[in-house]
Amino acid sequence: MGLLTVYGLIELDQFWPIGQSDADTTKVKARRFVYQNRRTKIFHGAAVHAMGRSRLVIDRKGHLTVRYQGIDAPELHFQPRSPRRRSARDCDFRQYAGESATMALRAYLQEIAGKAGDLACEVRTRVEHPDDVFDAYGRFVGDVWVGGVHLNRWLVREGWAFPSFYASMMQEEIRTLLEAGEHAARKKTNIWSSFSDELAFDPSLLYRRPTNDGPVAIETARDRRPITMPKIFRRLATCYVMHGEVGRSALTSYFARRASQDWCYSTREFLEQGAAASTPHRLADLVRGHRFVKRPADIVFKEQPSRIVGADGRAIRSWS
Repeated sequence: MGLLTVYGLIELDQFWPIGQSDADTTKVKARRFVYQNRRTKIFHGAAVHAMGRSRLVIDRKGHLTVRYQGIDAPELHFQPRSPRRRSARDCDFRQYAGESATMALRAYLQEIAGKAGDLACEVRTRVEHPDDVFDAYGRFVGDVWVGGVHLNRWLVREGWAFPSFYASMMQEEIRTLLEAGEHAARKKTNIWSSFSDELAFDPSLLYRRPTNDGPVAIETARDRRPITMPKIFRRLATCYVMHGEVGRSALTSYFARRASQDWCYSTREFLEQGAAASTPHRLADLVRGHRFVKRPADIVFKEQPSRIVGADGRAIRSWS
């Protein structure tokens, strides 16, 4: 297991309401990649193959999309993948507090940056193989550091994101975010003041795109309404697009269809025994009535598999 670090810049105008970035996914202008103290260029021109699609990991402007490891902020915009959706705009859903969480992150980064429009950052992850670096959506999954601040932990401790674990994470990484999440949950900070396990979905709450007319106003009163786990929200949104509702019958049908994809472990058991000895659970089995019976930090999700290939189309198997 080695340390991979991306050195780059975070441009602050990317965040909503000026740009489209939200509170747990950030574009980083990548300057260099370093694995175990040696520079590597294997990701230039590389793409991730997963779920029947191919995605470049670095865009034409040199931006790398970074998904903050171990956290999940309320959705600012989510478009379900379904052949039944009417249009992108009609099905670009958001959660309560998705706007507020994004604005909080941007304000904090601006405080660190001062008058500057961007910030130097490091994105770190501990991995063995190049295939371990990116998720199925082509996003670099790691810990974001700015000015000595671990932003993943800051977002969780300040109550702007829930802990959200995957089986590829190390125990130390999980425990760090568990502690931060317990602090925020105990004090009912920000999103925890409205956390709900009820499987409720508001289809009228849509993403408000940035416009040339200036920033839109944040609906702070509306942002204090019930917030469920973002991972569950995304499934509720997809269920709504597929079935036109999120009633018990529709949810039962939807989760049954996803049963072979949605697996997780108990966090306590995972930390005690690891993935190999832990009992996998279907996400569908954690739905009782119209509620999801686990809290965000109680479960560890299994990832969707992905494969990274170089500009020549061949699998990347080494760091040089």
